[in-house]
Amino acid sequence: MAHFTHDNTNGYDDADLALLNRAYASLPVTVTDEDETIDSKSVCDYCAEQLLFAYDQGKRGDALVAWYYAP
Repeated sequence: MAHFTHDNTNGYDDADLALLNRAYASLPVTVTDEDETIDSKSVCDYCAEQLLFAYDQGKRGDALVAWYYAP
């Protein structure tokens, strides 16, 4: 299931959403139905916010997810 959709983003077109979802799926952060706690959802929400911020800064591809792996 896609994390970023037209329902939870504003102003992003289908191409934007595809790139954001691909980047989100590449992160080693997932929440399954069995693991849906407030802490795990908060981590995923934080990751999504960081991806949107980086995307809005013009970062794409590896640069879009580089913040996650930065020391």
